[in-house]
Amino acid sequence: MSCFTVPMAEAALVTLTTIALEYRAAKQSKDLHEAVSASEKKPFYQKLKVLATWLWVTTGALIIDHIMNGELMLSYPFFTAAQTPEGIETMMHEIATIGVSMSAFITLAWALKMMFDDYKVRKEIPASVKIHN
Repeated sequence: MSCFTVPMAEAALVTLTTIALEYRAAKQSKDLHEAVSASEKKPFYQKLKVLATWLWVTTGALIIDHIMNGELMLSYPFFTAAQTPEGIETMMHEIATIGVSMSAFITLAWALKMMFDDYKVRKEIPASVKIHN
């Protein structure tokens, strides 16, 4: 019914955060960018772009699925479940359970992918090039 609203909200927040971080990084000195380039590590905002993409694609696919199943309408109240008070309660339960679970799973998968990518980059960088903390 409306489970896609949670990934959509998360995608919007992640996209706005990505834009803000990218804007801040553009203002920083070239020395910092050279240090990041030397370590071959992606800036965090580029990693967030991956999460935002995953969330937007998931949201789009779920919207299409819900339209095809007749759970979404192109007129008010948009959600077929929102036509009755009982339907609204069911809709809110779905948002709280399925929507949150989907968002958590996507974010966890993204975090694992980023950890794996960082591990892979660390193994590929010769010891003489590594930046020590």
